[in-house]
Amino acid sequence: MKKTITLTTAVIITMALFISGCANGSNQETAVSTAEETTETKASEDTSAEAEKEDQEAVEEEPVKESEATEETEETANSEEDGVITEEDIPEEKEIEYLAYDDGGDFGKVTTLTDSKKIDDGTEVYSIEVSYIQLDPKYEAAEKINKALKEDAEKSFNSSGSFDEEILKDEEAMEYIKEVPGYYNDVFMGVSYANDDVISLVYQMYDFPNGAAHGIGMTYSYLFDLHTGDKLKLSDIIKVEEEEAKTVIADAFETLIKEGEEGEYWDDALDTVKNTGLDEYNFMVTKDGIKITFGPYELAAYARGDVSVIVPFEKLGMNM
Repeated sequence: MKKTITLTTAVIITMALFISGCANGSNQETAVSTAEETTETKASEDTSAEAEKEDQEAVEEEPVKESEATEETEETANSEEDGVITEEDIPEEKEIEYLAYDDGGDFGKVTTLTDSKKIDDGTEVYSIEVSYIQLDPKYEAAEKINKALKEDAEKSFNSSGSFDEEILKDEEAMEYIKEVPGYYNDVFMGVSYANDDVISLVYQMYDFPNGAAHGIGMTYSYLFDLHTGDKLKLSDIIKVEEEEAKTVIADAFETLIKEGEEGEYWDDALDTVKNTGLDEYNFMVTKDGIKITFGPYELAAYARGDVSVIVPFEKLGMNM
């Protein structure tokens, strides 16, 4: 009887162990399965979170694009309003396209007059340079024009002044002058316009006296008749009445002044333009029209530099 009970007990124990093992195996499989599901769920959540983040970034970028589009639309609308001209529309901002620059090109040769002052240690403390063009003899009135240009250049050279020898005695002034020497330049820049009848020659003058805080410069032009050799005035070439021409020029400057920043031009800048005689305007001919220029201090502060507008030929009744 004991043996039977023992066997039965052994069987029960064996079965219990078997059942326990199965249970453990099942639990392990369940644990593995659960872990895999957890990993998949986490990966899925990470993917979803990343996608949400990208969507959020896209949403955040959209207002910027809409804002940029709105600004562009507003700028376009503003530029189309009557009386409003954008900076790109103002012709005087264009660079002059010279037919010849810094030399005579096919038009002639450039001559330069120079002078300078050096002190004992070899330091140049003053220099003068004046250059002018001499037109090629192929032009009918070359001789007359060249004579006038040479005389003007020599006059500029001789009246430019010379180094003040008294400054040599001032040690403090000399220390400054060694670093910032004085000089005077009146140089030929180039040909801004030419056809079979006329030629526009551009010069730039810059004067920096010894001891000055800064120099002063200006750009000017000669317009010559290639047949007669006469120096032409603005009234010689426009085809409208003088008052009409002055109104057109004043309107161009008025537009420029209105488009400027507050305080950029003197309060009486437009009056200065209107009160200037037609033949007193500093002008040059360009391929785009007649360029009218006022130098530093005339319409604005020194830092503004030259103030110019270009008036199209057709507004002055011209066909160049």
